[in-house]
Amino acid sequence: MRKVLCFLALIVLTCSLSAQVGLFDLEYGDTWDNCDAVLYDIGFSYIAINDDGGDLYYPFEDVPELNNVDQLVLYFEGGEDELTGWAIFYIPSDEFKPEIEVVKQLEALHGKATYHSDEDYYSWELGYGRFVEAGATNSGELFYAEYGTEF
Repeated sequence: MRKVLCFLALIVLTCSLSAQVGLFDLEYGDTWDNCDAVLYDIGFSYIAINDDGGDLYYPFEDVPELNNVDQLVLYFEGGEDELTGWAIFYIPSDEFKPEIEVVKQLEALHGKATYHSDEDYYSWELGYGRFVEAGATNSGELFYAEYGTEF
């Protein structure tokens, strides 16, 4: 009985930790160097620190899988070298509907979304103060998926 309980506790712990890995294989707590290497391997190039203090990446032009990505931003808040959030901005087109495709990817990773019809966005609670939100930007020109941490 004791072994069964320990095994179940291990499964719950493993599932809760696996929910912390997100789109583009980024993971809460990763260092900047690790994030940079992962993104480079996928096809992103570091550009600069943006106006919000995030590390801005653009996709390489010769990576077809990233044609619908406008930019990706990493956030390392709290003075630590630990990833606390990231945002991916997608370009909608006739061929690519991010509200369908990206939400489907997020639901595969994090389970069923909560849709907030009053503000037209989706959200997922990941635990430990971590969350994901996805929706159209204020201008409506881009669609975002943002991982964040409540402080």
